[in-house]
Amino acid sequence: MIPAIQTNFGLWGDVIKVKDLLSWRDQLFPVCVKLIICAFLLVVKAAYSSSPWFTGPLFALPGQTVPKGHINVEPYFFYIDNFARFNQSRKSRDISDIHVASIVPFFSYGLTDFMDIQALFFYSNASRFNTKSISISDTNIQLGFRTLKQKGMSPVDLRVTVAHIFPTGKYKNLRYDRFGTDAMGLGSHQTVLGLNFQRLDYITPEHALRSRLNIIGQFARKVQVEGLNSYGGGIGTKGMVKPGSLFQADLAFEYQLTQNWVPVFEILYTTRQQSTFIGNPGRTPFGDVTRVGRGESDVLSLAPAIEYNFNANIGIISGVWFPINGRNSNNFLSGIIAVNFFY
Repeated sequence: MIPAIQTNFGLWGDVIKVKDLLSWRDQLFPVCVKLIICAFLLVVKAAYSSSPWFTGPLFALPGQTVPKGHINVEPYFFYIDNFARFNQSRKSRDISDIHVASIVPFFSYGLTDFMDIQALFFYSNASRFNTKSISISDTNIQLGFRTLKQKGMSPVDLRVTVAHIFPTGKYKNLRYDRFGTDAMGLGSHQTVLGLNFQRLDYITPEHALRSRLNIIGQFARKVQVEGLNSYGGGIGTKGMVKPGSLFQADLAFEYQLTQNWVPVFEILYTTRQQSTFIGNPGRTPFGDVTRVGRGESDVLSLAPAIEYNFNANIGIISGVWFPINGRNSNNFLSGIIAVNFFY
């Protein structure tokens, strides 16, 4: 039996055991160090081989739907200074600054494995000269349908979206003494159709590049306007406006610099067709006939940003947004910050 055998060694046996123990210690120490290093490398490799962490660009929507039963919450904070306006000849002309600070709650929920729903609205504080107005703008409800997955024969993810914009923002019978700060909506029910493409590429095993391309069309119904309104007008204005359709392309890139830090570059092109008006255009307080409606417009803008992702489910992004060219559109500078939570 083991105790009897060990006892038979006597004192000399104990000395042999101590020597053997010292010998094994010298041999085991470097082995343990190597095992610890290997374990550390395996952990690092596992971290990088898992899905990269992204918060998402400032504007481009995902090509994937939110999984069933999960929710994604991303409150945005905007500050915009509209300091000039591009004219028909694409020349920027100074205007009196309109400052707008907005809180934009953005919610997404997975209804099924291939369909989700999103909702957002703007709660804004607009100021000009010594006046300000606080109100909500139009509300957007959107359904997303995942139709392609980046796998096998498909080189991209594709999410098809159908949205409706409800005219919850003030748009007519505005006040002259508010200098346009109380115009918070367009007053029109609008349908928005979108194609959201997305692709993930690994530049190296440690660095991933995620690309998104959004293409949308926004189609507005006719809207009844009175008085000073979001389309122009003045005293006695009354009639019907048909807003022009809007089209937008949004291309964004997110590069995984580290697991936490992700620089973002985004470029947007937006064009809106001319809006038309039928009715009494009204007059200004000085007696001049007013103009109602907007000419055809377009704007090319950039939105560089930086993300910090705390983990796969929580991240923060901050950046700026500004146009580099435009026609019949505002020239502005905007600072944006958003926090993303996924449950």
